Amino acid sequence: MLRDVKEYFTSCEPCALGRRVHSTKAYLNPLDLATRPFEVLGLDFLEVIPLTNCTALSTSKALVERIILHHGPLKAIITDRGSNFTSELFSALRKALNIKRMKTTAKSLENGFERWEDILGPIVFAYNNSLHSSTLKTPYFLNHGRDPVMPIDQLLRPIPPVIVTPSDYESQIMKRLNEAFQLVKINLSQAREQQKASTIKA
Repeated sequence: MLRDVKEYFTSCEPCALGRRVHSTKAYLNPLDLATRPFEVLGLDFLEVIPLTNCTALSTSKALVERIILHHGPLKAIITDRGSNFTSELFSALRKALNIKRMKTTAKSLENGFERWEDILGPIVFAYNNSLHSSTLKTPYFLNHGRDPVMPIDQLLRPIPPVIVTPSDYESQIMKRLNEAFQLVKINLSQAREQQKASTIKA
C-alpha cells in the first residue's frame, strides 16, 4: 500500500505543482518527546475527523469529544497558524486543560485539489501502518499493541483464532507495548540528535 501511495503522489500533477522549494532553513524548534500515545498531538487532525466547518467552536469540540475523551489528556499540541487554533476560545480551552501549544511554519495549499475527503482515509491508514523514521515503529502498533490483520494476510495465510483469557491478552499487550515504548524512547532521542546535527551543518 505504501508503494501505491508513493506512486500516486509522484505521478499526481496537482501534488507536483503544489510542491515548493525553499532555500532557507527554518529555525529548529525541537518538539516535546511524548512518553505515551496521544500525549503530544499534531492538529490539522491526524485522525480523519469530518467537520462541517473549521470554526474555533467546531475545532474545540472535535478536540475534546474525538481525541481527549477517547485517549486522555494531552501534554502538547502542534498546530498551524489557522484562526481556529489562534482564537480566544481555543486558547482558553487549551489553557484550562494545561496543554502546551507549538506552532508549525506557515504553509499554503494552492493546488486546488478538491477530492481530499475521498482519499484522506486511505492515506491516513497507509501512514499509520508505515514505519515512522523516528520511532522505527508504526503508529498503529504503538496505539494497539499489534499490527492490523489486512485482507491480503487472510488470503495468503489464514490466521487461526487463538483463544486466550482476557488477563493473558492484557499481559501480552502490556509486554509488547512496554518493550516498544522503551525502544521508541531511545529511537526518538537519537532522531532528535541527528536532526540537531544536520541543522547545525546546514
